[in-house]
Amino acid sequence: ILEYWLNKIVPADCPGKLRLNSMYDKILLAGSNYTITWDDRSGYCTDGELLYSINNGISWTEIDPNGRDGCSCNWIVPDANSEQCLVDIFYYGVYYWSFTDTTGPFTIYRCLLDTESDYNNDCYIDFYDFALLADMWLLTDGTDMYYLLEMSQNWCKCGNPYDPICTE
Repeated sequence: ILEYWLNKIVPADCPGKLRLNSMYDKILLAGSNYTITWDDRSGYCTDGELLYSINNGISWTEIDPNGRDGCSCNWIVPDANSEQCLVDIFYYGVYYWSFTDTTGPFTIYRCLLDTESDYNNDCYIDFYDFALLADMWLLTDGTDMYYLLEMSQNWCKCGNPYDPICTE
């Protein structure tokens, strides 16, 4: 209860209180990389424990600290499918009182494509994948037509259910 009231009493712009950069309404692909950043409003980089939730804060999982560099963390987005995701940073401030800052809700989705033609794993089959296929095809002297045939059958498909441009 004390932690709850301290987070309500201590002003949001208090030096030393960490602030996460907004992830509100972001749509992230499961398995992709996303950089989480934060600051402490005073010019110092205070490290905190990063947590994420896929169920609107009912349960939390620690984000692997190995991807951290200063006030940022390269996060590998978990394999989830949820519109109720949150990220929280938690640390102990003066006198070991805890302070937290939680982002607004964001979405994590699983790609709906079931094909090997998405070579760059962005959930779209487009010219970026074609360039990677052409590079691979040149390395094999253009002898394997299977991948080209599969790409032609899946050309311009999209597996992002949140992108209105997607046709499937």
